[in-house]
Amino acid sequence: MKLLNKIKSSIFRLIESTIRNISGQLGIKIRSFYYSRRFGKCGKNLRIDEGVIIQGIKNIFLGDYVWIDKYSIIMAGKITIDSTKCKNKINRYYAHKEGELHIGSNGVLGIGTIIQAHGGVQIGDDFSTSPGCKIYSSSNDVAKCRKGNYNHDETYYLKSPITIGNNVWLGFNSIVLGGCIHDDCFIAPNSVVISEIERNAFAEGFPAEKIKDRFSSCKK
Repeated sequence: MKLLNKIKSSIFRLIESTIRNISGQLGIKIRSFYYSRRFGKCGKNLRIDEGVIIQGIKNIFLGDYVWIDKYSIIMAGKITIDSTKCKNKINRYYAHKEGELHIGSNGVLGIGTIIQAHGGVQIGDDFSTSPGCKIYSSSNDVAKCRKGNYNHDETYYLKSPITIGNNVWLGFNSIVLGGCIHDDCFIAPNSVVISEIERNAFAEGFPAEKIKDRFSSCKK
């Protein structure tokens, strides 16, 4: 059984590397057909442009009308780490299993977006990222790592599940490293989110903080 699984995995990797860079509408149709049948769940009208890398396919769950633009990288799946070397942050808004990526309907991942969902990422409807955005739910614990990451005895980790609500837009090169971004928020370019951002916030900075309302007429 293990040998069969390895053979199947090798075949899937070969298919994915073959179809990854097929250009034009043909490439989009081939990739969308292939991945829509391999994701944990996928709604209608999926679009995947060229150069996209996807790992942990069965741990990815998408709604309708999701567009993954060119050269984005999507990583999901639980990673087994020694519990004595991993700190887990609590996110009371995260409602799924560790290592899963959930994106609602009408989502657009801009060119070069990176989503690393090993700690868990949950995103609502009408979500957009501008080019170069990064969402990381797992990383090294820099307060404890004393040597290079190739020395595994000295490597420590931090898992931080991330939740992003409905109608959220991440500006160019913004980074989300943890916490919760509530509905109707805009995160300004080059900002870094590490904690909770209240609803209808226009937030910026490092760490990102609300500087004003995004919509003046938004209902509380």
